[in-house]
Amino acid sequence: MEYPDLAQITSYAQLKQLRDDGGLTPAEETLLDMARIGAVTALREKVPKAPDPEVMIRASLLRFVVLGGCPEWPTDVQGISIRGAWIRQDLNLSFGEGVGRLHLRDCQFEGALVTRQFHVAAVVLNRSRFPKGVDLHGSQIAGDMLFREVAVEGGLNLMSARAGGQVDFDGATLLNPGADALNAQGLVVGKAFFWRELAGIDGMVRLTGARFNSLADDAESWAMTPDLMFDGLQFERLSGPTDMEMRLPWLERGAVVDDEFRPHPYAHFADVMRETGHTAEARRVMMEKERLQRAFARRRWRSEGGQGHKVAGSLIADHTQRWLVGYGYQPLRSVAALLVLILIGAFLAHQAWEAGDFAPNAAPVLMSPGWQAVSVGPDQMANPAEVWSGPDQAGRDYETFEAFYYGVDLVIPLVQLGQEKAWAPSTTRGPWGWWLWWIRWWLIAMGWIVTAIGAAAVTGIIRKE
Repeated sequence: MEYPDLAQITSYAQLKQLRDDGGLTPAEETLLDMARIGAVTALREKVPKAPDPEVMIRASLLRFVVLGGCPEWPTDVQGISIRGAWIRQDLNLSFGEGVGRLHLRDCQFEGALVTRQFHVAAVVLNRSRFPKGVDLHGSQIAGDMLFREVAVEGGLNLMSARAGGQVDFDGATLLNPGADALNAQGLVVGKAFFWRELAGIDGMVRLTGARFNSLADDAESWAMTPDLMFDGLQFERLSGPTDMEMRLPWLERGAVVDDEFRPHPYAHFADVMRETGHTAEARRVMMEKERLQRAFARRRWRSEGGQGHKVAGSLIADHTQRWLVGYGYQPLRSVAALLVLILIGAFLAHQAWEAGDFAPNAAPVLMSPGWQAVSVGPDQMANPAEVWSGPDQAGRDYETFEAFYYGVDLVIPLVQLGQEKAWAPSTTRGPWGWWLWWIRWWLIAMGWIVTAIGAAAVTGIIRKE
């Protein structure tokens, strides 16, 4: 028997005429019987491969049942649950209000599922196949929206939709090359959004402005997502990897829109990490945000032309703050930088002392007979400073030389240990003294810079939460 497509059913008279004329498929008769009592219309255990009458349900009749039927033939308050059906035609439920739940599991659709601004208790489409897309734009779902192992070609639209429960894409396949595989901009999820163990995806995934109570994901599913955008995405908890080697590239993919950097994903993710006790990860995320934000600003200035001075200034400030204090998020880096500078100064001072290139830093001492005896003339010593300050010499009560403390005196401002005041490298006795004489000015300048930036970071002038 042939079963032609049906026009929209709106009355009990139309339904009765179809039943009286034998115009309904066996699957449709079963649906009507089960919908009256809220039972599951179980037609097949798996997705049907052909539109046999035993599994074929036409969209017009299904729409009539989903929207509650009519006073003479009301759908049970539990709603519709179908398994293993072949749905003919586009199913359009837009601007309607379903009764109870809408469960369409293991179903094969010929056309699209369109439910714009649709209201229903729950939507479950597990393992169903949609060759022409699914559109739930603006729909209000009181409970869950489940898309486990679903296969959608032509795009899945959840823009501005709302689900009071969870939204689950575990095992899903979303294919729409060159367009949106999933458009979930402005999606609001009361519980968890699951993005795990996806089977396949081709197309853009848009989560801009979406809000979830919890994000449950895995690295593999994001890795197979070719194009990703989630500026403005917000979630309170993360039930997924906190590995920064995975998260930082993920954040960069979602934060760069049309070659412009959007800082919100980084700032929000850092907040989530901090609130859940991952403070080190939060600091690393914010450091990466600072690095990329500055890098994209320089890229924009280069493209505008004539901004060379701004680019150069930004590079200097960027690298200085990055390596010295981690953009203010790791102020203790400045301590390590100071220690490196001190060790450089101490090494040079030690070499200069061993080479005999130091002299007392006091004019009366330099003119004294004791110093003149060991430092001038044919009998001068190879290391006059060491000899002069020896235990049996004239300078034994002078400030004892210590290379490390000399480095501290050079590098740390406002610290006076007496070494730099007492001893000075000579530029004429040997190369080590010459090098130390000139490099000490650089060490002094760097000491001021590092100390100032470190103090600013520690006191909160640079550091951000």
